[in-house]
Amino acid sequence: MTANPMPYAKAASAYRASAQLNSNPIDVLVAVHDEIHHRLAAAKIAYEQGRLDQMCRHTDAVRRILVSLDAVLDFAAAGEGGASLRDFYRRLHRAINRFLTASNVSESVQSVIDTLHPMCVELRKRKNPVTE
Repeated sequence: MTANPMPYAKAASAYRASAQLNSNPIDVLVAVHDEIHHRLAAAKIAYEQGRLDQMCRHTDAVRRILVSLDAVLDFAAAGEGGASLRDFYRRLHRAINRFLTASNVSESVQSVIDTLHPMCVELRKRKNPVTE
C-alpha cells in the first residue's frame, strides 16, 4: 500500500508557514500582502484565460485573508491609522465581491492590484528601511 503524500506536503507547507509566527509584525504583514497580491494577479490571469474556477479559487483565498485580518487585528489599538487600515481592507473586500458583476473583470482586478500596490511598497520600506 502506497502512503498518501498529501499529508506530508500539507505538513511541510504548515511548517514553512509557521516560520512566520516567529517573525516581527512587519514581516508577517509583508508576507500576507504579497500573498494577496500574488492571488489577485493569478485571478486576473485565470480570468483572461477563461479559467473561472481558478479565478474564483484565488479570489476566495483573498477574501478569506481579508476577513481574517478584519477579525484578528486590533485596529482600535492603532488609533486613527488602524481605522484607516481596517477601512482599506474592507474596501478591497467589497471591490473583490464585485468582480464578476463588473463590465470589465480584468480592469476591475487590475484596479484592486493597483490599490494594493502602494501598501505593499510601504510595508517593504518599513521592513527594509534605507539607512543613510
